[in-house]
Amino acid sequence: MASQGYRRIECLYCRARVFRITCTRGCLRVAALELSTTGRDVFPLRLALSFASRRLLWRIALYPALTTAEIGFAAEMAEDEVTPAMEMLARCQLIQAHLFAGIPCWLVTPHGLRYLTGEAGFGNPAKRYAMLRGWDAGLARLLRQPEHTRAANTFLLACLREACRRGASFEWQSEVECARVVRWRRGVQPFFPDGLARWQSGDRVWYLALEIERSRREHSRLHLKLKGYVAASEWSGAPWSAAQNLLALVVTTGWVSARRIAEVAAEVSELYFARPLHLCCTTLKLARERGVAERIWRSAAAWETLEPLPMFATQGDNASDAPMPQERRATHTPRMELPISRWDEL
Repeated sequence: MASQGYRRIECLYCRARVFRITCTRGCLRVAALELSTTGRDVFPLRLALSFASRRLLWRIALYPALTTAEIGFAAEMAEDEVTPAMEMLARCQLIQAHLFAGIPCWLVTPHGLRYLTGEAGFGNPAKRYAMLRGWDAGLARLLRQPEHTRAANTFLLACLREACRRGASFEWQSEVECARVVRWRRGVQPFFPDGLARWQSGDRVWYLALEIERSRREHSRLHLKLKGYVAASEWSGAPWSAAQNLLALVVTTGWVSARRIAEVAAEVSELYFARPLHLCCTTLKLARERGVAERIWRSAAAWETLEPLPMFATQGDNASDAPMPQERRATHTPRMELPISRWDEL
């Protein structure tokens, strides 16, 4: 067994030192499995991990910097499934906790990245797979800006909570995966939002590009940033190109900064003869105190009034209190309990 690439490992339950994936004493799994540089070690590790562990590992890779409760909520899993699965992943050194604004959150380790590379069918080139997914430099960027990362995740989780209440579908890509370069005006333009989401309620679909602005950027940098949003709104290869249902959501520290961003966005659209960007702005304080579904948004077209976002306005102001549809509730997996808000910690 050892000559075939297996290492002597310790059983999770009886602590026996074995070569096998299953302990000879009848235990189901073993811990401390290690990946070597060869892809053949991925298969035994996959057998050792439970289905819940593998599912959570992919969720942590897709939605980095979430707490245990938030990961269980996003994965639609109950607490009794999440806790042992997370313990197994941590014991196998596939995930590691980091402090984001004083909150322990989970990220995939290089060891876990090698496992995901093999499970995705890419074999050994983990660095190439990480570059394709944006995980190579993206995870390091998240660690450099922990408060920014937590603010974006908190906002997206608040949208997910509203989607669950209203029976809508909500999916998002994190900052490390939604970054891309789009073709625009005989050239290319970087498009780096802090999150990219898709909201579907019935036949209505909206795409949300999130921008968390916690500092005052220089005019040139802000111009380049918003130029990417304008280019993305006109990108012919985007799923929102036909219906023009891309909303740029800007969450800032105050209305002065929000007004400045709206003015620069209008300036960019006018300069490049582009369609006006569907821009909606709010502040961190209003989002924390009232919630993302309330009348806290100002659009560039009607700046003087506070309105809800289109996906919330179509169902009425009191739609957040509506129960989930019966057909969804019958097949819905109980979610792990999520704290009401973490905005206070930012």
